[in-house]
Amino acid sequence: MGAQNSVVHGLVQAAGRWDPTIHDHAADTRVGLDALLDTALSNASTLAGRQGETGQLRIGILMPNSLAWLEALITTLAAGSAGVPLPLPSGFGGPQAYMDHISLLADTARLDAIIYNAADLAPTVRALRSRLNGVEFLDISGWPTARPASVTEAADDPRIIQFTSGSTSRPKGVILTAANISAAVAILAEHFFLTPTDALGNWLPFFHDMGLFMTLAALTHGSSLHLWTPSQAARRPLAWLRQFAENRCTVAAAPNFFYSQLADAAAKEGTPADLDLSTWRVAINGSETVRADTIERFTRAFRPAGFHEAAMWPSYGLAEATLPAAIHRPGLGFTTRAVARGDLAPGEPVRFTAVGAPGSRTVVGCGRQLRGTGLRVTDPHGNPLPEAHLGEIQLRSPTVMAGYLDRPAAEAPVTSEGWLITGDLGFLSDGELFITGRTKNVAIINGQNVYAEDLEHLVRDALGDQVRCGVTAGMDEEDREFILICFEHSGTYEEQSEAVTLVRNQVSAALGGFRATVVALPDRQLPHTTSGKIRRAALADVAGRYL
Repeated sequence: MGAQNSVVHGLVQAAGRWDPTIHDHAADTRVGLDALLDTALSNASTLAGRQGETGQLRIGILMPNSLAWLEALITTLAAGSAGVPLPLPSGFGGPQAYMDHISLLADTARLDAIIYNAADLAPTVRALRSRLNGVEFLDISGWPTARPASVTEAADDPRIIQFTSGSTSRPKGVILTAANISAAVAILAEHFFLTPTDALGNWLPFFHDMGLFMTLAALTHGSSLHLWTPSQAARRPLAWLRQFAENRCTVAAAPNFFYSQLADAAAKEGTPADLDLSTWRVAINGSETVRADTIERFTRAFRPAGFHEAAMWPSYGLAEATLPAAIHRPGLGFTTRAVARGDLAPGEPVRFTAVGAPGSRTVVGCGRQLRGTGLRVTDPHGNPLPEAHLGEIQLRSPTVMAGYLDRPAAEAPVTSEGWLITGDLGFLSDGELFITGRTKNVAIINGQNVYAEDLEHLVRDALGDQVRCGVTAGMDEEDREFILICFEHSGTYEEQSEAVTLVRNQVSAALGGFRATVVALPDRQLPHTTSGKIRRAALADVAGRYL
């Protein structure tokens, strides 16, 4: 292919050396990477011809996890266009909310076209066609045949526009260049030791950074791919786990809540006697707060099936860093630190306590600095802090984004020295990164910094680890501290009221009498992002309907 698109070139090299297999379990179809590339590069010639004098096209990809989704991404990249992964309708508060969200993304990204598959989402595509004026819809199943493309690019060309999940704010378009993606793929493969003998089992949606970039890392290093949709894993987690094991998968990535769901399912249904997880060597746990009790419950449930505690890899990543920011050391069990919850203040030393001591919180280590990157914790003025001091986490890496789409460079959270200001709070201890929360989810109650994540821990302590809850904290319009706690409860009105009282009393006792607003919601009413995180910014609107 001559001077190559670096992302596609890595896939072409992998196809030539190993030709890893991709098994789409939803369609019960498997192909080699080489065959997938043949089709995608043929499609790319047609797409490249559309660019003409208008410059780089921006192409949305709207499909469930599938071979067709991967084909669409490779087509887009090989044509020299920028791919924009789009979320699916599930997880929104109805069709109208979804249409509004996609319209917002299409307008923000100034999409030229959306690639879809006529076999999927037909009603959704029809509705979007009538709403998104000026956006062309391209059916990948009816693409005309053409000669394979040969496309060159600069390392700083935008290749993927990854919209952030918007758990605390309006989604922003993260511009990821060819250099960003190549660096991220190399880092992930190196630190997770991906080889052609591995098999990645992925159900995370491809519009989620962890699902997308782990898949690209695996394929470019010859690992085979087993692909499921999120609904296949969420509806029957133990059935998914059995398929994962039967296919001898070695690597998987998921947010903490999915490991909790698996542990809950095993407690309810029992761990299958014939389940064999002995080949599962890397279980990446990230994308949200990693909980020690979840890891312990999961390990207890599946140790009889051959799962080893050292296979659990708590990790830290974010869209602005093309995913990898810190990764757990191999071969060791997870690490924890118990800290005094009320003494957590940015710029101040962290006070360590005994596990389970009154007012303590257990925090899980989420990895170490990666080779070729920088990782530090800073005070409120941006000055580096020593270990065991709480501060804002900053990252310097070749994976750090080029900026936010259509926003001035001055608005990008990057210092003049190239440090990404993550907005996450944490501390370093013995070189390990421990994350305590977000800078924007904190209230000061009776002189103590109270983090939303801490309060979510209290809710789970009161109602059980499996409860779905969300907390937002901060200052209201009259500069008064507020805390809003929402949790889902399927019981009667009386049972919900009892749960609200229990949570309110527990929070009041922990905060010296402060009275938080506590709301019980029906099942499936907590607002969440397309990647499963609670949308804290939307909690007040939802709670208002049930107060």
